[in-house]
Amino acid sequence: MGSPPSGSGREVRDADVLVIGSGPAGVTVALELARAGRSVLMLPGGGRREGEAARDLHRAEGVDGPWGHEPLEQNRRRAIGGASALWGGRCVPLEPIDFQARDWVAGSGWPVAYEDYWSWVQRACDILDIGPADFRRTPDLDLLTGTPPAQLPGDEVTQDSLERWSAKFRFSRVLRRDPHLRQRCEVLVDAHAVGLVVEDGEVTGVTARQGDRELTVRARTVVLATGGLENARILLSSDLARGLPALGRYYMTHTVGTFLSVRMPERGSHAGDLFREDGVYLRHRWRLGDDVQRSARVGNAIAYFARAPLVDASVNEDPLTSGVAMAKIVQDAVRRGPVAGASLVRERGVELRQHARVLRSTDGAFWRRTTRLAGQRMARRSLPTLLPHPDQPVQHLSFQGEHLPNPDSRVTLGSTADALGVPRLRVRVALSDGDFDTVLQLHRSMERYLLPRGAVPLASPEQVVETMRARTAGAFESHAHHLGTTRMGTSTRDSVVDADGRVHGVSNLYVAGSSTFPTGGHANPTLSIVMLAARLANHLAVLPARPPRTSLA
Repeated sequence: MGSPPSGSGREVRDADVLVIGSGPAGVTVALELARAGRSVLMLPGGGRREGEAARDLHRAEGVDGPWGHEPLEQNRRRAIGGASALWGGRCVPLEPIDFQARDWVAGSGWPVAYEDYWSWVQRACDILDIGPADFRRTPDLDLLTGTPPAQLPGDEVTQDSLERWSAKFRFSRVLRRDPHLRQRCEVLVDAHAVGLVVEDGEVTGVTARQGDRELTVRARTVVLATGGLENARILLSSDLARGLPALGRYYMTHTVGTFLSVRMPERGSHAGDLFREDGVYLRHRWRLGDDVQRSARVGNAIAYFARAPLVDASVNEDPLTSGVAMAKIVQDAVRRGPVAGASLVRERGVELRQHARVLRSTDGAFWRRTTRLAGQRMARRSLPTLLPHPDQPVQHLSFQGEHLPNPDSRVTLGSTADALGVPRLRVRVALSDGDFDTVLQLHRSMERYLLPRGAVPLASPEQVVETMRARTAGAFESHAHHLGTTRMGTSTRDSVVDADGRVHGVSNLYVAGSSTFPTGGHANPTLSIVMLAARLANHLAVLPARPPRTSLA
C-alpha cells in the first residue's frame, strides 16, 4: 500500500505513539505509556456504545469446516472498551509448562521466558484491582468433601490452582477516569483504522475513518491492539501479508463444556465455592498435573463445578440455569432491536416455555436466596457469578482445556467488504485428536479423584468426549477467547511478531493482545493480555524518540 496522493483532502495527524484499539490490551499500553510521560493518540474502533452499524463491521463473510463457529460479532464489541464489556472478570495466569516447547505439542514454546512473563503479574493485578499475585495455594479443605485434604492413591489433579475475580469490568472506565490517560491520551471517538501505509519496512501512516471524515495518522510507533481476530484482519488487508505466511493461522480458543453430572457424597459438602479476601472473590479449581500432561502427552486443562449446561436446563430441572438461559435470550433480543429481537423470541419460544415451567415449579426458599445474591451482583458487582447450591445432590462438572496450536485453524479474508471497505473475515476452526485427548485425560483423572471420595460420575470419560464431539460439531463456541492469529516467535515461517510484539520486518509496528499467544493453556486470557501489554509498553517507553516520517505531508 503506498502513500495517499498529496492534496487528496485527507486530514493528516501526527502522534508520538498511535494505539489502535481500546480493549484491555490497548488501554493497558496507553495507560503505561501515559504513566511514563509519553503522549498517545488512540483510534478506539468505535464510540461510547455499539450501534447496529458498528456491530455489522465485525460480521464474518462465512464459516468453513465441520466445526462451525458462533457469529463473529457475538463475542466482540465495536465500541470503546472493546470486548471487556463482555468480560466476567475471571483472572487466571498461564502456567510454566505452557511456555515450554513440549515435544508432544507441535508449535509449542514461547520466545519469552516464564520468569519474564511472571515479572509483570503484580502490575496486571494492580490494574485489574484483584489484590496480590496469589494464584497457587493449597486449600484448607478438600474441594469435594469439605474435609481436611488427603492425598489419595491415584490423584492426578491438583487442588491448588486459584482464580481471582476483578470487579473492574469496563476498561472504558479506566480510559475515562485515570488521570494519566486524561492528560496524555487523546481518544478519537468513533474512529476506525482501515489500512496501513507501509514504506521500506516502516509504517508511515494509518488510514482511518471517523464518521464522514477520512484521516491519516503518522506516528513514531504504532501499536495494533484490536483483538484476537481483528489484529489479523488488519494485517491480512495490508501489503505485509505477503511476507508473513503464518498470519491468520494457529487460531485457538479453549475447549469448554459441561458434559458430566456427578452424584455427590451423601454427607459431602462442596468446598470449592467462591470465597472472599480483602474485597476480592477467589475460587479454587482442579488442574491436570504437569506429570500427567507429560506422560499422557496431552494439553493443559482444569475442572470445576458450575451450572448445568443451558441445553440441559429443562432436563435437569435446574432453576438457576433456566433463569440464566432466559436472561441471555432476552438480553440478546434487546440488543438486536425490536424487529430482530421479536423474531429471536419466536424462534426460541419452545425453549423459553421449558425454562418458564422450571422456574414456576421452584419453591420460595430458592427464590429468596437467588434474588438476594442476584441483587448483590446487580447493585455492587460484588458476586462475580451465581453457582448452584453446594447441597444439591447432583453437581455438574465443567472443564476448560487447551486448544492445541494448529496451522489449519485460521482466519482468512473473504471476497466481500464491510461498510468501511475492509474485507470481511472467513473463519475455519480446526480441532485435533489431541484436543479431545486432553478432555478425555482430564475426566479420567477426575474420575480417579472422585470415586475414592464417594462421588459417582454419571457418565464415563469416553461418553463425555462423545457428547462433546456431538455438541461441538457445527456449533463451536469461542467464549470470546481469540488467540494465536499473530503469534510470537523467532521466524516468519511460523510466527508474525517477535518476543517484543514487533511485526517481523517492520521497524515500528507492534501487536498487543492474545493474538500473539503461541499457546493458550487452560487460562482465560485477560490477565495475560494485561501482563504482556504492560511489558510491551515498558519496552516502547524506553525507545529513543524520533519524529515520524514526513512523506505524507
